[in-house]
Amino acid sequence: MVQPTSLPTLHPVFLKLEGVPCTVVGGGAIALQKARELAEAGADLTVISPQLHDGFHELGETFRWVERRWQPGDLDGARLVISATNDPEADALIHAEAHDVRALVNVVDVIDRCDFYAGSVVRRGPILIAISTSGASPSIAIALRRRIDALLTDGHGQLAQALGDARPALLSRFPDYGARARRLGAFVRDMLDQTASTGQAAAAVGRILRCDRPCGDGPCLCALPDSP
Repeated sequence: MVQPTSLPTLHPVFLKLEGVPCTVVGGGAIALQKARELAEAGADLTVISPQLHDGFHELGETFRWVERRWQPGDLDGARLVISATNDPEADALIHAEAHDVRALVNVVDVIDRCDFYAGSVVRRGPILIAISTSGASPSIAIALRRRIDALLTDGHGQLAQALGDARPALLSRFPDYGARARRLGAFVRDMLDQTASTGQAAAAVGRILRCDRPCGDGPCLCALPDSP
């Protein structure tokens, strides 16, 4: 009988990495994927590897390339480290040095040498959904990502962007948290069923800013295209 594996209880977070020193060790396809994600987040990115996958050229000048194998001391100043060397001995040394410099470290595919896991991600504009199975099954995470990806539309992202752009005005217009939550809850509930374009989403948000009618349990009138 197979004994169940003890998996960690994770605390989900979304990191702000703009300008944060991050290091990827390795130059293959997986290292490329990790480097691309960090570059998109605006990290101050260093990649250490004697060779790089051709896809790194697509990243342009978003990273510094140290064209050799990792050496002790290479992680000084790093805040986040990903090791994708496919070399267990090197990965162990990189993991130890990352902890010495108090950086978060992820050794790809080695669960007990990961301070964090990279989730399977769905993005729509400012909407970011990350799925983790606590390291139990990346295949399940990928399958769930595909299902969620099929449910979300560009309109959902555009709605989130319109609400984000209007957030200061919404806070001013509805200063009471409870009243604002009820109004926006009803509005978003009904708008999520629509695949609004950017203009439609912005227009609907404009209507809610002008609306003085109380929100009940029924349809949100501000979410209706013909609402005044």
